[in-house]
Amino acid sequence: MQKLQKQITELKGELEDTTSLEQLKKALNFVDEKYVANQVAAKVISKNDGLWYTNIVMSAGSEDGVKKTA
Repeated sequence: MQKLQKQITELKGELEDTTSLEQLKKALNFVDEKYVANQVAAKVISKNDGLWYTNIVMSAGSEDGVKKTA
């Protein structure tokens, strides 16, 4: 019986470690090494002269795999 309780205690500790690690990964926006980012080269076609960072037109679009995220 003591052996089983020892195993339970050890497993609970491992679970806590795993949970802590997952929380840390989430907090740090961890990206797994296996992640492969898709990159698309594009040119800026036009922009607003005053607030250029608010609206720009790129030479790549949804057909090229570009998605609006912000």
